[in-house]
Amino acid sequence: MKTIKICDKEYDIDCNALTFLQFKKVFGIGIFKDIQTLKTFFAKQAEKIVALKEKGLNEVDIEKVLNEEILDYVDDFVEAITRIAYILIYTANSKFKSYEDFMKDIPKLSIDDEWIAEVTEFAVEKFC
Repeated sequence: MKTIKICDKEYDIDCNALTFLQFKKVFGIGIFKDIQTLKTFFAKQAEKIVALKEKGLNEVDIEKVLNEEILDYVDDFVEAITRIAYILIYTANSKFKSYEDFMKDIPKLSIDDEWIAEVTEFAVEKFC
């Protein structure tokens, strides 16, 4: 078990065989599809960063271009990471609220939030 912080709220997360089953039950798809979405997003992001650095762009310009070029992948990424975070929280506490109520409690969502990296690492470590 691990604790993560999302917008100043702490949540316990856990992962086991039930996580796999509950994910499919709650979201109607397998968790590995979302894990692959995360991996693809991070790979595309890294690939673009390397290409932009090779062009000689500075960090500020890289961030601007990167934000525009990965926009097509952000919706899938956010949906995948929030579903995974939710199911990990649910695994730690089966009386946890619904996914929609969980999303209502997140007033600000940024793809570079620390909890996103923590959830990604935890899920990949446990499932892959």
